[in-house]
Amino acid sequence: MVKLNFAGLPILLAVGFGVLAGFIISSKIIQYFLTHHKLMTFALIIGFVVGSLFAVFPGLPTNIVMWFVSLVVFIIGFIVSLTLGRITAEND
Repeated sequence: MVKLNFAGLPILLAVGFGVLAGFIISSKIIQYFLTHHKLMTFALIIGFVVGSLFAVFPGLPTNIVMWFVSLVVFIIGFIVSLTLGRITAEND
């Protein structure tokens, strides 16, 4: 017979509710700033993205296969970005 151990359940519930509350509160804050301070909020988000590149960028590719993969992924990302921009422009 299997016996379940629920000793960690209170901690799991507390962390789960904390994550849920943090998600809801932060989304409300972001929504407020996008509504009232759109340009500065976009500037902040772009700054976070550009700043994070230094932390996650592994360096230039070292062989031809990695250069090819990088180029293909860049082109795919560029096409997706253009497509989403056009869809957004058509909906506005």
